[in-house]
Amino acid sequence: RTFEAGGQNVARASRKDANVTEFEQGRFTPCRTDGGSPPLWCISAAKIVHDQQSGTVNYQDAQFELFGVPVLYTPYFSHADPSVKRRSGFLMPEYGHSTSLGFQVETPYYFALAPNYDFTFNPMYTSQHGMLWQGEWRHKVNWEGIRGTYNVKLAGIDQSLSTLPATAEASLDGWRGSIQTKGLFSLSTWWRFGWDVTIESDDSFRRTYKLDSVLQTDRINTAYLQGISERNYFAATLYHFGGLLIEDTPDAASRVMPVIDYNYVVNQPVLGGELSFSMNALSLTRTSAVAADMNR
Repeated sequence: RTFEAGGQNVARASRKDANVTEFEQGRFTPCRTDGGSPPLWCISAAKIVHDQQSGTVNYQDAQFELFGVPVLYTPYFSHADPSVKRRSGFLMPEYGHSTSLGFQVETPYYFALAPNYDFTFNPMYTSQHGMLWQGEWRHKVNWEGIRGTYNVKLAGIDQSLSTLPATAEASLDGWRGSIQTKGLFSLSTWWRFGWDVTIESDDSFRRTYKLDSVLQTDRINTAYLQGISERNYFAATLYHFGGLLIEDTPDAASRVMPVIDYNYVVNQPVLGGELSFSMNALSLTRTSAVAADMNR
């Protein structure tokens, strides 16, 4: 990451109070350049002030450049310098366009709340559907020997049925949304548990707003407990399966509560060899006209 002083006008750099450096007709880029070729992207400005004590870079009359070509102008801009790992502030905006959503712009704001947790608020405006509210909470925990991380992603929109295709169901009018959460925790040297769960108001919400791949046809939610030692293994996993296609009926949903796998290896030789035991069991529930429960 470098600062450079240069341009068509006379460039100058000065040092103040041992911590503040001012550049005139300067630019900042995190990209390396070869010879006289321009960087992939950079921020150039009439004046750049780098305060090392606060870890802040301020720009006056700034413009963003791609391959040396100006693409966006702003009278004022600031960001943390490369020495700062986490700081609250706006992240790089994202733009896009699609036939189903129209023009899209997303301007995330990052909240560095504490060393072990943070939150990103990233609403997305779409010209055809209005504002999609989004946010993600991330937390790293260490509670009396229980260590791990988890995150929660929220998304929601007050949907107007008039913005959806004519074939859309009337039930989609109003609030639609989803909650997605993942976690993994270490309970001890041998034991851990985790989950990967998505709860949504309807099957098409996440595909409509491109939160999932348009090719995804099924939803699989899991929660598990695992124990692994030098010779033994135990796992209990809960599953929920659901179809995401329009023609899917409630029959497409099923629950496995739980799948249990256990493997035990005797720690002493038996008749000159190794003796082990393995066990597997599951309980599957599915609502259908043919069968309601199957256990094995």
